Amino acid sequence: MSIRKQQLKELKDKNILVRITTDKYDESYNGFIQEFKNEFLVLETFNDDCFYDGLKIFKQSNISRIRWEGNDLLSVS
Repeated sequence: MSIRKQQLKELKDKNILVRITTDKYDESYNGFIQEFKNEFLVLETFNDDCFYDGLKIFKQSNISRIRWEGNDLLSVS
């Protein structure tokens, strides 16, 4: 299993809040990873006011960064 898959599995299993940033300028989403496969990732998202915002499906090749630590995410969680 690759390091990327191991890390995604740990984030999913421990239900850790993440911020996913995509290739589009200044586009990011907060949420919990629900599922991931070779090509896609499903994220349960929350808006900036911490309200449920539905599920989003990302093509993994379009994800530029996944963060799961930091002051901004700690304050949201």
